[in-house]
Amino acid sequence: AAEAEALAVHDAAMEAFQRRGFAGLNSHLPGLRRALERAPASYPVLEQAGDTWIVRSNDMADGLMLAMMATVAAQGSSPDAQVNVSTQPNVYPMIALLLGSAAVERHEYREAITWLDRGLAMQPLDRFVLTERIAALHGLRRWDEALSAADAALASGDLLIATHPASLHRKRGFSLVELNRLDEAQAAYEESLKTEPDNAAALGELEYIRGLRRGAAPTAVQLIAPGAQPQTN
Repeated sequence: AAEAEALAVHDAAMEAFQRRGFAGLNSHLPGLRRALERAPASYPVLEQAGDTWIVRSNDMADGLMLAMMATVAAQGSSPDAQVNVSTQPNVYPMIALLLGSAAVERHEYREAITWLDRGLAMQPLDRFVLTERIAALHGLRRWDEALSAADAALASGDLLIATHPASLHRKRGFSLVELNRLDEAQAAYEESLKTEPDNAAALGELEYIRGLRRGAAPTAVQLIAPGAQPQTN
């Protein structure tokens, strides 16, 4: 019941966010906080409950891949057993992400890390929460710590990170630019383009690096949380 209520709170907040950006999200923040307070200590992406495997994902392709993994794992131990797989939204990390993103948008980076750490306590390798936490570290100018976090995530061997590595490579590149390690930054952005070849942020940062090498002055760091611009009603 608590999980269903949390999902309803999240969906209402997301609807407002999609219509009006963070201005629409603000009135939903208290409800999101209350929902996260009721979250379990552990909330894995893939979990066995009796004879059913629970898959928690907001991406259809990821959910299908995880469901196939659960089926293979179950049949490996009991080849003749019927495998039941239940898919459901990954609600509590999504709520932590919304709260963290809202705090990043307000430049309240330490508060953002507090919310995002709640999400990572339940799912230590959620790539969306990890990426937003790195953005908060960027806001605090903790470049080395941000770089280490991205490196650790990419080295984790997690399947979902391995199939969606581009955003973490971009975060590496951002940290490396600020550390004036331009060759490594360029390599990180180029690596991100292998899986997202048309990403405007990576292409823009590569042009920025070329400008720095030509002697252009560095620009001030500007962080924009995902979806910060309100959409048309």
